Formats: sequence, C-alpha cells, structure tokens
Amino acid sequence: MHAPSEAVRTFPARMDMLDVIQIEIERLVPADFKHLKEARIRLCQVAEEGPCSPRLVVRRDGAPEIMKEESADLIAYLQGVPANDLWNVPPLPFRRTLSDAERDAIWESLAERWHFERNGYFYPMEDRSTPDRMVAFKGSAFASSDAGPAALVRRILREWKTRHIWHLWAGRAFRGADCEADLDLLHPVSLAFEAYWTDSSYDWLIYTSHEGSITVAGNALVERLTAAWPGWQEHLWSVEWLTGGRT
Repeated sequence: MHAPSEAVRTFPARMDMLDVIQIEIERLVPADFKHLKEARIRLCQVAEEGPCSPRLVVRRDGAPEIMKEESADLIAYLQGVPANDLWNVPPLPFRRTLSDAERDAIWESLAERWHFERNGYFYPMEDRSTPDRMVAFKGSAFASSDAGPAALVRRILREWKTRHIWHLWAGRAFRGADCEADLDLLHPVSLAFEAYWTDSSYDWLIYTSHEGSITVAGNALVERLTAAWPGWQEHLWSVEWLTGGRT
C-alpha cells in the first residue's frame, strides 16, 4: 500500500484551519467596513488569528505548522488580489455567525416554544408534549437539495416571505457554528449530530438527529409539506427502519 501523498496527508489540517477562519470571517458584515483597505486589514487579522483559535482541536502531528502555512497563504491572497478582480466575484448567499448573546437568546426562545432543553434531543429521540404536529422522516428522503422535500420546504417558506433562517447545532459538534443564513441555504441533512432550523417566528422547526431522522414540526408547515409531497408516508422514520427490523 502506498503512503498518502503530501497533499492528502495535510488536507485535514488545512480544512480545519479554513473552517475556523470561515466561521470568524462570517461574524463580519459589509457594514463593518468603510472601504476596501479596511476590509483587507480586518480579514487578514482574522486569518492571522486563526491558528490560535480556541475552536481548533489539533489531533495530528505537524498540524500547527500546516495550519500556519494555510493561514499565511490566505493572507498573501487577501493582500494581493487586485480590486478590479473582486468585481467579477459573484455574491455569495448570506450567512452570518451568531454572537454568543444572540445564540443564547434564540436557544432560550426555541426551547420554551418547543418544550425541550437547550442542546437537548427532540422528537423522535424524545417524546415531546406539544399541540403542534410533528412528523419524523428518514434522513435519506432529504438527500437531494434541489428536489424532494427539502426543496418543497424552502418553497413553502418562501411563499411565507421567509428570507433568513437560523441554523443551530447542539453543543459544538461537526465544526459548525450557529448562524443566520439565507433561506436558500436551508438543506437539512441527517449527520452524526443534532441540528435545528427555524426562523424568528418559531412557528416551525426542523430537527436532524444522530439516528438518521429528520423531523418537521409545526402545524402549518407539516400540513403544507405533506399535501405537496406524494407518498410521504413511505418515508416515515422508525426504530425498525433504523435497525433493519432487528430489536
């Protein structure tokens, strides 16, 4: 078996570094800068501080040096990219890392509205006493972002004039950071961690669990989704489905 190439060996550490830098960059908004020079300086500061971030968990030999190298490469690019080239960069969807105070307030309101402990489990991982309708689907049903239930949910929310959503992670899992984002970035995926999506109304909630389930909650959203999704009953999550019929 051949040893991995240098690029393959260093890739995880470089991605860890860029993930941390991205989270910190997305705390900034255009209104924070008066002109391009100021933006360059601030973005370079974020890149320079990246290797020292408390969010980094160094698990690999040589990772600190690799991370510093990645940070330096980004700084060199930010300092050298011509201003005219930036006009040709298409705008990215909006995504902003929430402050600690914002995150705490949203979690408090969300837990109160939907009757669960902050950073805790939701239905079907735990039973919930709420008058709102909740349906747990197999995560595989939401695999496609461009079609199926994920696209239907975005279409419904768009019809309700929803522009931005909140994406919250339970704990500090999956390198994620709680954020405010464009509705177009709403793509629930069932991973090995708990995650939540809602908006400022708190009238609907989407929850993904570590057990392959995606829950859609809220009377109006569930009603609209199931009406527009033929055969939705075939995609219901169950313990039997998870275990392949083994108990």
